[in-house]
Amino acid sequence: MALKLASQGVKVVIADLDGVKAKQVAQEIIDAKQEAMWIQCDVTSVDSVNAAAKAKFGNVSILINNAGVVNGKPITELSIESIERTFKVNAISHFYTIKALLPDMLAMDKGHIVTIASIAGHGGVCKMTDYCASKFAAVGLDESLRNELKELGSKVTTTCVCPYYINTGMFAGVTCSYSFLLPMLDEDWVSGRIIKAIKFNEPMLVMPNILYLPMFLKGALPVHIIDKVGKMLGFQKSMSTFKGTRPMQTG
Repeated sequence: MALKLASQGVKVVIADLDGVKAKQVAQEIIDAKQEAMWIQCDVTSVDSVNAAAKAKFGNVSILINNAGVVNGKPITELSIESIERTFKVNAISHFYTIKALLPDMLAMDKGHIVTIASIAGHGGVCKMTDYCASKFAAVGLDESLRNELKELGSKVTTTCVCPYYINTGMFAGVTCSYSFLLPMLDEDWVSGRIIKAIKFNEPMLVMPNILYLPMFLKGALPVHIIDKVGKMLGFQKSMSTFKGTRPMQTG
């Protein structure tokens, strides 16, 4: 997303826990004669986020909350520390970044806040209790914020992004019985689609489109039927082969 946005004339600030990789991406953008800067940032620390918020090209007009972490373990094997970290990275950090940057957006009466959530924010999956719960929280935050901004009469908009598994390596090894219908999404395609959603102020983006159907059915059918459908399609066993070459991504 950083590379694509920069190529379209956006001044990009990359905040990542891994300062080395953040610098590499920023330098790639600069080498292409576009504008970028980087800063090392731990999104679980409000002080780190506030410091990062000061390193910018003037006021920020687009905030993309993209940090994420997944453990892929049964709840009985999750440590309290890992559960808390999942929530801090996947949900609570959004409050830190929004509180740091939204006041300027409100003052300008323009801006866009993008929440990279997950389709897991709309349905629970085995071995993902902490992940799904944190993504449910991110989806709820976006929905509440969207309506709060409307009540304020603000022109600041939001987009909640809810993709299926993406081939970034974060979910390496996951499988689905009907993978021909739901193949793992391509990272490059997803990033381009998100940018399109930002341009057209789409409030909710679910990828692929076929996943809008189970979201609709979840509200229309009894819980036990939805559970059976999820099991039949193999969703509840998808994490049984999880390897996760990048199990933690806290940029």
